[in-house]
Amino acid sequence: MAFVLRLITSSLIADRTIGFVGSAVAALVTAWAGAIKSTLAFALKKQAMSKLDGFICNIILTFL
Repeated sequence: MAFVLRLITSSLIADRTIGFVGSAVAALVTAWAGAIKSTLAFALKKQAMSKLDGFICNIILTFL
């Protein structure tokens, strides 16, 4: 019985740890993607000389 309780407890701790690590990684990836998107937005808008280029850049950024 003690073995079963220990197994259940360790399983719950592992689930919580995996959930915490997963959410931390997800937050990190989201922040990294946001930084990349803002860098791309700055680079694309800097190179956009005409209104048409700016419109195309905005369409591209919408899908990022």
